[in-house]
Amino acid sequence: MSNFADYLISRCIATKSVLTAGLDPAIDTLPKFICEKAARETQSNDDYIYRVLTESYIPSLEALENHVAACKPNIAFFEQYGLAGLRAYSDILIAARSLRIPSIADAKRGDIGSTAQAYAAAFLGGGFLRSENISAFEADALTVNPYLGPDTLEVFVTACERQGKGLFVLVKTSNPGSAWLQAHADSSGSVAKKVATWVHERGSSLIGQRGISSLGAVVGATYPEEAQDLRAIMQNNLFLIPGFGAQGGAASDAVAGFAQKSIATGASTVNVSRGLFSIFSQNLVNIAEMQEALIAKAQLLNSELNKELES
Repeated sequence: MSNFADYLISRCIATKSVLTAGLDPAIDTLPKFICEKAARETQSNDDYIYRVLTESYIPSLEALENHVAACKPNIAFFEQYGLAGLRAYSDILIAARSLRIPSIADAKRGDIGSTAQAYAAAFLGGGFLRSENISAFEADALTVNPYLGPDTLEVFVTACERQGKGLFVLVKTSNPGSAWLQAHADSSGSVAKKVATWVHERGSSLIGQRGISSLGAVVGATYPEEAQDLRAIMQNNLFLIPGFGAQGGAASDAVAGFAQKSIATGASTVNVSRGLFSIFSQNLVNIAEMQEALIAKAQLLNSELNKELES
């Protein structure tokens, strides 16, 4: 049985990168030359949306294959474009799989009973219809919301145990308002630390050969001191770290929650969305130029992070 933590860490080592490429599309920010070509060659809005999304992101993943550890398509940004957006989301996940880029479905699901089972089947696999696997949205890992209680997460953990997948539980998010709930504390500690303790304890069944659990945590780069405190609780859990770059987190902040200052043993990946795909706003003229600009940007971001990891 495969283990997501082993898979992700192996990718970090092979690519010399802890970057996760966040895919958060807004049509009007995607490359102009792709939008114009799709407008000329399509008749319906649905066909236009599908073409623009897939022709922007699939070549991007091809370019980033050896420069990022993983990708994280945020389903909300695809859902806003209806069925065409979801069709593109599915095909982008298929492309990532073919390129052997681990995919993290950023869907922040979390619910009770059969609803959680349906979400798990959709994003972590294991759903069948007439003896065929339903895998339209299947990814290698999923983000989940714990705030309905730990019982709502058990279905997802069980699916990960069965399918060799990963899970990232929202523990300390990067947004300014996160402290309203996550920092709220009683005699047993803050809400974030309570969730972190559950993640650490429950993650024992998902520990891979490298000693790291595939039951991980989302811990924002914008709160580096809290990240260090949470790492002390979740010493052998994966961290998914948003907030680097456009959200204000510096490279030093992003690596604060690493288990060790190392690509191989840091047990973490740093998500970059706008900071990486800002190249789309450049006056690009073709796919080759877009891919070249993406590689250069990824190399710059990797250099910033790796400098902190080597220090």
